[in-house]
Amino acid sequence: ETVQKSTIMSIGQSFLRRPRVEIEPNAQSRLSVSSGSADHVDSICFDIHQTCKRGGKDVEKRLIKILGSADHNKRAQISLRYEELFDQELASTIQANTSGKSGEALQLLAMSIEKAEARLVHSALAGSSVVEDQFYPILCGRSMSEIEKLKRAYVLAYGKDLWDVLAPNLNSDMVGFVSIFVNSEEEEFDPDFHTDKKAESDAEELYFATSAGNVDENEVEENSVMKILHCSPPKHLNAVVSTFESKFNCSLQEALDTAAFLAEKDAALLVLGFKLKPHETIAWLIKSACEATDDTLLAACIIRYQPVMRYVMLAHEELFGMSIKERIESHTSGNYRVLLLGLIETASVPKNPRAQKVKKQAADASWPAIGSDASALSLKTIGAADSGSEFDGLCKDIKESLKQRAKRTNEKKLIKLLGSTPQEMRAGLSARFRELYGHDMTSLIKKECSGDLGVALQLLSLPTNFAEASLVKMATSGFGRSEKQLFSILCGKSNEEINALKHAYSDQYGKDLVDVLTSQLSGDFLDFLLTCIRGTVDKAESRRQPKFGAKSDAEEIFIACLDSKAAGNKLVFDILCNSTPEYLQSVNDAFAENHDRTLYETLNEWFSGPAKEAALFTLGLKLKPHVAIAQLIKSACAGIRTDSLLLSSCLIRYQPLMREVVISHKNLFGKDIADRIESKTSGNYKALLLQLLDSAGPSLLEGQAQFFQTLRVNIPPKTKPGQKLAICTNEDSAQTSLVTVPKKAEWLWDSEAVGGVAFFITTITGSITPVAI
Repeated sequence: ETVQKSTIMSIGQSFLRRPRVEIEPNAQSRLSVSSGSADHVDSICFDIHQTCKRGGKDVEKRLIKILGSADHNKRAQISLRYEELFDQELASTIQANTSGKSGEALQLLAMSIEKAEARLVHSALAGSSVVEDQFYPILCGRSMSEIEKLKRAYVLAYGKDLWDVLAPNLNSDMVGFVSIFVNSEEEEFDPDFHTDKKAESDAEELYFATSAGNVDENEVEENSVMKILHCSPPKHLNAVVSTFESKFNCSLQEALDTAAFLAEKDAALLVLGFKLKPHETIAWLIKSACEATDDTLLAACIIRYQPVMRYVMLAHEELFGMSIKERIESHTSGNYRVLLLGLIETASVPKNPRAQKVKKQAADASWPAIGSDASALSLKTIGAADSGSEFDGLCKDIKESLKQRAKRTNEKKLIKLLGSTPQEMRAGLSARFRELYGHDMTSLIKKECSGDLGVALQLLSLPTNFAEASLVKMATSGFGRSEKQLFSILCGKSNEEINALKHAYSDQYGKDLVDVLTSQLSGDFLDFLLTCIRGTVDKAESRRQPKFGAKSDAEEIFIACLDSKAAGNKLVFDILCNSTPEYLQSVNDAFAENHDRTLYETLNEWFSGPAKEAALFTLGLKLKPHVAIAQLIKSACAGIRTDSLLLSSCLIRYQPLMREVVISHKNLFGKDIADRIESKTSGNYKALLLQLLDSAGPSLLEGQAQFFQTLRVNIPPKTKPGQKLAICTNEDSAQTSLVTVPKKAEWLWDSEAVGGVAFFITTITGSITPVAI
């Protein structure tokens, strides 16, 4: 009976990044895992959920500490992930647990930029009169793509078209220029069109429109002004401003400010400012919000423009002689002040001995000549940095690759897109896809791609913990049960990873992972896995005293293996599963020193069945991770039938280590992983695996290939550490070199490879040819 793979299909959205792995250059280095972005985001989400669930007086302070210290990209990930985990919008959770100005600001922080702005527009239009100070900054200076996102967000939030809501609420003066913002886009600069003559023509039109003698023509002129300001590219608008000033002896800003007919002069000045001096304009907005005690506008400015806030802070101090921090402290209070100051601190320029010089250089760079191409970060740049927009192009390509009615799915293009996407980008890819198109990428892949390829592509579109929960589900289901799949997923994880996996399994299947394992497994294998998923891995410095504790644990393992009782086995499992790589290496060294044999030898001799495989894999993953993963990939391809699910899982989950794994695999088995994939798989599934392998990049050691060569030395029976081995270093067997056998703790125990026991040496490449001793 085949494994039912359909259980994967409905889980989760985006493939969040695997934990970051810090690797020493040595191929035999130990594994050091620190929490990557995916697990960190999950941890924050669970922290927020528990904080709100517990309640109490400190809820608001705790939420301010969590969200106020996160940048805009991290907040976007948190917002999307929270809804996936708990089936509730983060903003709704915060609204139920906070109040007042700080509560409103926290709700804005819990949304994507476009959702927050849709809410602000709705709020500005909700009263008896339009709140123009909140309305203008949202619509002015936006690209068409940003306006489209705002429209979609408004429809999703309030079920109405944005323009249908705007038109009845605006007066006749506002309708004209708002329609320009909503329906017109900034032109691309074309030197053949945006000439000096065109600049002079536009300057004359602006002068005519702003002149006092043309009051009767106000409606026409006002729309003309807005169209020129909004649609002109900055470089052309700069030429228009210069021409206007030289020809009419008056700045365009002064002309707009004094135009008698221009009912919405604030909007016109904002458009001009956003186009040509964005940082100064945002600084002016913040000052105006504080002086008018407009808490909503102040919070919106700090949140919306956080990506460029360091430049805005410099501009504000240069313009007004005081810092934004000082202004916030003097105009706000309580938790609201704490939150705004936290956001400012997150975006502030780092302090260093060259602070004044950096400040001067940044200030000079942040407001060059009006309209010049050197204008640092425009509002378009801010739009490109907001939640998910970095994935829009990739999402569009993936959507086009999937089957569209009569068209056929372009699997090769889909393989290239998903297979070459870096893991750090997969974090928000599927979530953004759902946000843009209203349905899951995973569901579309399930519908359009089948077989091993379909399963692998779906794994790429799932969060790590949900993908692994699905793999665990399949590994414990029916005749498709796979012990190797189980221990490869559950062993060697950090506490954060284990907790995320447990939560994912419970959320997806409504069952506790421990209960499922207990009902499906038994014996030593069950005891070992339950020890692994307790989530109690000690920190490197916390498991007893390093030297004395390692020797003591080494002796306990020796006695327990001799005793071979269940209680002794659990003690061994506890040391293996809950020790860090550094500590376990000390235990292995002490064991080899006292008993002239390594932990690998002992475990291999005293345990059997899947418990032995799991124990040896855990030991290898902690001490020689690249070797352990290489062996796992080899075992997935061993035999007549390839374990495609295990193979896909290895290449996806261990991709950060894959460059070094390739080297270890070659040293161990004399064969490249790519060659193994070529011979054991076929079709587009093979193409995807090779794409994943290729995306891992060239080896860190490839640049040294012409200078160094790593050789495997097989150890003959009865050889002891310290003895000399004569190894051949040339095709002529008469040419040999003496190599000292290292201590047993450095031996590689490989029951599947030819030779069984070996160690590695690195030599200078010349005429050296590795041959059998």
